[in-house]
Amino acid sequence: MNKKSAQKNVVIASQDTLADRVRHVRHERKLTQRELADLADVSQQAINEIEQGNIARPRKIEKIAAVLGVSPAWLQFGNADQDDSVVGMVSMQAPPSS
Repeated sequence: MNKKSAQKNVVIASQDTLADRVRHVRHERKLTQRELADLADVSQQAINEIEQGNIARPRKIEKIAAVLGVSPAWLQFGNADQDDSVVGMVSMQAPPSS
C-alpha cells in the first residue's frame, strides 16, 4: 500500500460517524466550534456535544450542513455524496436587492 492509499483509508475511517464528519468538515473549512455554532445559530456547546458523539440527531442538522456546504443526508448518515447539495452556498448568499 502506498502512502497516498494509506492516507485515503485514514480519512474514510475517520468519517464513520456524524461526530467524525462534522469535525472533519469543520476542520477542512478552517472553522472553530464557536464560528460554526454562530453561523448555524446553535450553541458552541451543541457543536461540541455533536463532535463528542453525545448528540446523534441534531435539531438543526440542515443549518449545520448548509454552513459546512455539505448535504444534510451525508452529514447525518454518511450515505450520500458529501457535496451533492449546494444548499450551503445558496443559503449563505444575501437575497437580491429590489
